[in-house]
Amino acid sequence: MRGLRAGFALALTGWAAFALLVPSRTKMGLLDVAKAPILNDVATDLNDPPTYIVSAARHGPIPESWKPRIRNAYPYLQPLLVAAGQGGDQQQKEVVAIVMDAATSLARSTPRWEVVHVQTHEDAAAGSPAGGVSGDTAVGLLEAVSTTKMMRFKDDIMVRLRLQQQQQQQDKEAAPGSDSGVVLRVDVRSASRVGKGDLGTNAARIKGFLGQLKEELQKHGIQILSS
Repeated sequence: MRGLRAGFALALTGWAAFALLVPSRTKMGLLDVAKAPILNDVATDLNDPPTYIVSAARHGPIPESWKPRIRNAYPYLQPLLVAAGQGGDQQQKEVVAIVMDAATSLARSTPRWEVVHVQTHEDAAAGSPAGGVSGDTAVGLLEAVSTTKMMRFKDDIMVRLRLQQQQQQQDKEAAPGSDSGVVLRVDVRSASRVGKGDLGTNAARIKGFLGQLKEELQKHGIQILSS
């Protein structure tokens, strides 16, 4: 009986510690935590994950052996697809600007997040590639650091915006009537600096961020194709 009590107390202590480390907006259930694979780097695009710029030395490529485990554990980790219109470059630039502004504002207003790098389409036009050292084809990049409240652990977040033709989207269905348009794809990567496992925190962070971004874009009248 004493051993059972000790084990129960230990479990409660572990959950309490987890509750302190994870922001309330990304809280998960005990079952989700128990099923979380032992890894600490996830993304919505596992074929070509966003590449860090400021934190490039801390995070290399996501290991190939992790990718099927990420897909199985977090099937909801999908890019946010936004209709960029069929009205030419100017319309696309306007959509990119709205999405980039919304993502940046959301990141800056998120508790314990610090935005450490932002590059836009205008930066690329001025001679600074949006992909920085990686030479990415992105039209917008945002990098932020999330610091936990108690232990001061730091996680790195990378948001990437890319324009592509609708027919290039194979992983999600397009909205009716938009099959010949241009899509703005928003991908997010989140990785922990310490620890072998994150208890699902990074996946929950991405889900929460994209969910809030979707809501903000809908307020601006932006058409969401999938999320």
